[in-house]
Amino acid sequence: MTFNFVANAAAYTTDAGDRSVPREAQTNEKHERLIALAKGIPAIPTAIVWPCEEHALADPIDAAEDRIITPVLVGPAKRIRALAQKAGHDIDRFAIVDVARAAAAALALVRRPG
Repeated sequence: MTFNFVANAAAYTTDAGDRSVPREAQTNEKHERLIALAKGIPAIPTAIVWPCEEHALADPIDAAEDRIITPVLVGPAKRIRALAQKAGHDIDRFAIVDVARAAAAALALVRRPG
């Protein structure tokens, strides 16, 4: 198997060595540039495996509201819906692949066609 991939070295340069700018500011600026670029393309269907804690559910919802991803939630549907309701999130527009265990959630994605 041969891959014809040519990396653009300039795309991987970093300002990490620039001590005049705090590291937090560098990271935030890069993050914001990445988000801006992502908003310029259609949302990508993205599997969110085992979103059974508030932060694991909130972040994909935020990304969906920014039209960066279209979450497919994979895990125990009843638990995910209860968590969303408790946190005040509307997840009715997202697909949910209902599986009972975390390992089964990963397997469901591996075996799922398309």
